[in-house]
Amino acid sequence: MEATEIATIRGLVASGLGVSVLPRDPGTAEPEGLTLVPLTDADAHRTIGTAWHRTRPTTPAVRNFRAFIAERTVWQRELTVRHSGN
Repeated sequence: MEATEIATIRGLVASGLGVSVLPRDPGTAEPEGLTLVPLTDADAHRTIGTAWHRTRPTTPAVRNFRAFIAERTVWQRELTVRHSGN
């Protein structure tokens, strides 16, 4: 089986229909029967992205969100390198 919604995946695993590597969500109660095993490998990571319309003017909220993300990730460094031609 294949699913894209994290809640669905958790439910399938809790029902005995597979295993999965998922992000931890401290705000969500885990289904009964689910065993969590934390990953402790420092090299384990997850890539996520952001998107916005290329030609539409950005709002202050979009600019603030991009700045917030850039301050907390390597995204800004990668974006800067890509645009500088390095």
